[in-house]
Amino acid sequence: MRPLTGAQIARAATLACLIEAGVEKPGNVSPAAAFADTTYEDFVVSARAIGPAFAAAGDAGVGETVLRAVQATRQAVGTNTNLGIALLLAPPAKAAAGAGAAQGLRRAVARVLAGLTTEDAHLAYEAIRLASPGGM
Repeated sequence: MRPLTGAQIARAATLACLIEAGVEKPGNVSPAAAFADTTYEDFVVSARAIGPAFAAAGDAGVGETVLRAVQATRQAVGTNTNLGIALLLAPPAKAAAGAGAAQGLRRAVARVLAGLTTEDAHLAYEAIRLASPGGM
């Protein structure tokens, strides 16, 4: 696989968020179910909001990508709609943008994960605090 462009990564992250939000899941927001403070439409707006953070994932640390995605989400909807998926997608986004992607995404993700730093952890925790997820 050749490295993906920032635009390709942003589009993939946005689509992943839209697909995840569109699936009915017991106890979660979906097109047919909302919470008092969060609707399906919030998830759609959030999916679009994280695009720029993921477009820059190849040039940023994993923690920085997560924090930028959460910051953009908070500006767009003011609630936690995609912290979990941002945490999940940031390492493969970084890997897909890198030259190591040519040896396969699985290996590239392993290298990204092995290279995580304390700065990545600090920024990820800052994103978690900002998102203020229930139960964490």
